Amino acid sequence: MYLGSKVVNPFRFLEIFESWGPYIDGELIKEQAVTAFQKGHWQKEKPVLLGTTSEEGVIFVYGVFTKPVSAVECTVYTTAIFKQHSLRILRKYLPLYKDIDRRDMLAQIVTDYVFLCPSRKAARAGTKAGSAVWMYVFDHVASDHSVWSGLSFCYEHACHGAELPFLFDTASVANFTLAPPERLLSNRMLCYWGAFAHTGDPASRVQQTGFCRQQRLPAWPRYSDSSSWLVMNFTVRSHSQVGTRDHICDFWDKLGIY
Repeated sequence: MYLGSKVVNPFRFLEIFESWGPYIDGELIKEQAVTAFQKGHWQKEKPVLLGTTSEEGVIFVYGVFTKPVSAVECTVYTTAIFKQHSLRILRKYLPLYKDIDRRDMLAQIVTDYVFLCPSRKAARAGTKAGSAVWMYVFDHVASDHSVWSGLSFCYEHACHGAELPFLFDTASVANFTLAPPERLLSNRMLCYWGAFAHTGDPASRVQQTGFCRQQRLPAWPRYSDSSSWLVMNFTVRSHSQVGTRDHICDFWDKLGIY
């Protein structure tokens, strides 16, 4: 596919906009994950913890489009992916981005459409079905850029996978350093996930170790309408906040094209 001075692999381009799935094998998994959550076709007695980074799409868009993308090219790409829905999507996003290079816009669309908003929809479906749900967004930019192994477009962003060295305490294995506030962030995440594994509640203080008591964990309420849909924002000053781009996810929910 030729566009302007670029040669684009159409299959690679389509991959970055692929939503949840496919997981269907016709036997064990009989429908898409988002659909299963919406219909309550899952083990509703199981607690759920899910979330995303705040800039999931950056690594995919900048990894494919190594040169600036104009507004015209951005419109062509968006139309190729979303077809009859493209006009509404462009009207929603184009006014928000004024730079000549529209890769940031494409990256935000990928974040919203592929990661954040389907996760929110699944979380709300789980809550509606009676399951205990906790949701988070990892919003911290690592101070040591070596974590990205030369992917310079992620140096100032919370890209896809940015939370993993913090969650699994693997910074030393990857030969990069956590600053003291980042060490606290990592410790807190370890304690939340450990509590969830032990009790089904990341905020549980039952059998809490002395180590985790020292981390002074911020409150992490369940994700529900009664708590204003609070989401844990993981940064060096982690805190719960009301939603994440809820107005945008309302837009995607109404489109119904996950």
